[in-house]
Amino acid sequence: MKVVILSQGPTAMMYPPSPKKGDFDHCIAVNRTIEWVSAGWWCFADYTGFAQSVRPEHAGVWGTANLFTKHDITSELANDADCADALVAWQEMKNRAIFEADLRPLPPMPETPWKRMKYSGLYALWLAWHLEATEVDCYGVDLGGDRDFLGMKNDSRNPARWTRERTMWYGMCRGLEDAGMTIRMARMAPWEVAEKMHEPLKVET
Repeated sequence: MKVVILSQGPTAMMYPPSPKKGDFDHCIAVNRTIEWVSAGWWCFADYTGFAQSVRPEHAGVWGTANLFTKHDITSELANDADCADALVAWQEMKNRAIFEADLRPLPPMPETPWKRMKYSGLYALWLAWHLEATEVDCYGVDLGGDRDFLGMKNDSRNPARWTRERTMWYGMCRGLEDAGMTIRMARMAPWEVAEKMHEPLKVET
């Protein structure tokens, strides 16, 4: 079972613009990458992951995905006037489903307090395990730098955050690899990152 994870780091630009049928079984989009690719799954670990991406112009893309997030996030969305209608419309569109991560077992990994599982990329890797992936290709999982795949700076992309997330990411990777999963992460040299920042991410058709 082959799975692709598309997260928000600069190496998301390395994702093939026209992947061939059969290259993978599932595509998991993390946060705002759902606006640029057609994915069967959409992961986010915080409220804004949904709220920022449900604009009408993106409905044809995010409306094709199942959600993988936390129970309290879906409850917040359902009670928010700006998001509730979009959530209902999304659920009615092609009968998509919500899978609540915190109601499912954690993958093999070093002991980690549940409250620290707050990064969307970790949820994507967790979902890949639930999908019984044997191979996972990760794009945009750079775990460093202050710019995302669109070249935008974000205060949350800071050294302290990356130190925490790298520890958890590689800890989960070790557990999953020990269980037989192969995980590959796209990498670019710094000058390539700078060049790619000026290239638009092509929408999958």
